[in-house]
Amino acid sequence: MAVLLLLLAWCAASALTGAVWALVGYHNLRAELAEQRWQRRTELDSPLVLAA
Repeated sequence: MAVLLLLLAWCAASALTGAVWALVGYHNLRAELAEQRWQRRTELDSPLVLAA
């Protein structure tokens, strides 16, 4: 019985760890995409582009 509870606790901890890593990855992806959008926006607003 103790082994079963230990296995259940390990599975729950593993699932929780996976969910946390998924959230961290999602946050990093959104931050990277926002950074790319910001770089494109500032490149389009640069004086060299506006002068062309």
